[in-house]
Amino acid sequence: MTKRILSLAPFVAGVTGALAAGGSPQSLVDHWREQQPAGAVAVALVGRAGPEFFFAGAQSQDDTNPPTADTFFEIGSITKGFTGLLLADQVLAGRVRPADTLAQRLTDWPERTNSPAAGVTLLQLATHHAGLPRLPANMDAAWLARYGSDPYARYDVARLYHWLADAKPEVDPDGHAAFLYSNAGFAILGHALAVAADEPYETLLRRRVLRPLGLTNTIFRLSAPQRARLAPGHHGAQAVPNWDFQVFASAGGLRSTPRDMARFVAAMAGVGENPLRHASALATSEQAPETGQATIGFGWLRTPRRPGLLIWHNGGTGGYRSFVGWYPEHHISVVVLASIDESVDKLGTDLLDTLLPAAPGQ
Repeated sequence: MTKRILSLAPFVAGVTGALAAGGSPQSLVDHWREQQPAGAVAVALVGRAGPEFFFAGAQSQDDTNPPTADTFFEIGSITKGFTGLLLADQVLAGRVRPADTLAQRLTDWPERTNSPAAGVTLLQLATHHAGLPRLPANMDAAWLARYGSDPYARYDVARLYHWLADAKPEVDPDGHAAFLYSNAGFAILGHALAVAADEPYETLLRRRVLRPLGLTNTIFRLSAPQRARLAPGHHGAQAVPNWDFQVFASAGGLRSTPRDMARFVAAMAGVGENPLRHASALATSEQAPETGQATIGFGWLRTPRRPGLLIWHNGGTGGYRSFVGWYPEHHISVVVLASIDESVDKLGTDLLDTLLPAAPGQ
């Protein structure tokens, strides 16, 4: 179970390209779906002319229709990209500073001055350089054995603070924290932003990010009509329960639709109107090293590839996988949402490469 919890799947940075990958966007989508025992996949390819959608698979055993641009999926850790954008917005608004520490910002945390983690900064959390583990120690095997079908639904602020009081950030031999992907870190970051703004994280994100970008179907808690448009998640051929979140909402709790996500990545890639363009630029700018030549912004991974810099994130919950990415210099982006827990990273980059301009001489 721990390998499937909001994991950042290994990412291959090589170019496959449209021809090497096997043809048109729809053929790539169909081929990926044919390899899966269940579930559906929805794709948005976004260029200067707007989004184009592609679908494959049945929404559920009871509904053999393919998904639509308005079908809901869990997007998992892509939520971290939204939290990173919110951090950038709050920095530009003067609400917080990247160098602010947990001791300064978690004013509702009784142990904030005594914990070994008191000096961790918002920037370190946002770039996965805080030295904190993927999951808190008190979300252990016993917790997962009891709540593994919905592991985050009962994990609240009190339990997070109980762990954080004694959490000791890991450092390298030089005394610096290396890149260590942490769901726990983004749970803390989202809560710190909420405390600084004196309003719940979900309310703050909706007010400062979702509404300005017109994302009316990007949400944490679905209404009854929205839930009717939710593609059921799958592990293998088996349908699995959906996940709910408390304090970990800022790390992986959003649900969204292909249409909303296409609007989001278009704005982030610099296509069309973006009232948060300055925050988007800050959130996706280089802030720290990741691995090799790759770097990281506020949650957003920055991977050099042959066509140029790819900015991206992926996500996964119990029955879903997702990928978003774009080439800023080409103003093209991709969204892949799947209702089965099989990686869509390679499908995402293969699809994105179909939008690249042909090389000279081809």
